[in-house]
Amino acid sequence: EAALADPKLPAVDRARAHGLAALIHSAFDRPTEAIAAYEQALEADSTFEVKDASPKVRALFDEAKKNHARKTRPPPAWVQSPPPAPAPSTPWVKSPWVWAVAGVVVAGAAVTTTVLVLEARMPVGNLPNGQLR
Repeated sequence: EAALADPKLPAVDRARAHGLAALIHSAFDRPTEAIAAYEQALEADSTFEVKDASPKVRALFDEAKKNHARKTRPPPAWVQSPPPAPAPSTPWVKSPWVWAVAGVVVAGAAVTTTVLVLEARMPVGNLPNGQLR
C-alpha cells in the first residue's frame, strides 16, 4: 500500500505491487479483490505476467486478463451499435391533414346545428287552412 501511494513509482513497479496485492487477496480467499488488483496491474503495465503460480492464482489472473482485454480492445467489426432513432415525425398538431379534417368536422357540425335550429323554429301546418303549430 505504501508503494502504491507513491505517485513517482514507475509503471513496472506499480504493476508488481498490484500483483503482490492480488496474491495476498487470493491467499485470503478474496477472488473479486484479487481479480481487481490484477486488472490494475495490467492497467499499469500491459505486459505484466504471472509466472510460476498455482492454478488458482493463474485462473484469477486469466480472468483479470480477459476483463482487461475486453475493456481495452475495440469491439469486432461485426458488432454494430443500434441504428439511430428515427427523426421525430411532424407532430400531429402541425399536420395540415389534421386541420383539414377538423375544418370539415366543424363545418359539418355548424350546418347540422343550423338546420336543426331552423327546423325547430319553422311553423308546421297550412296557413290557408289556419292550422299552424
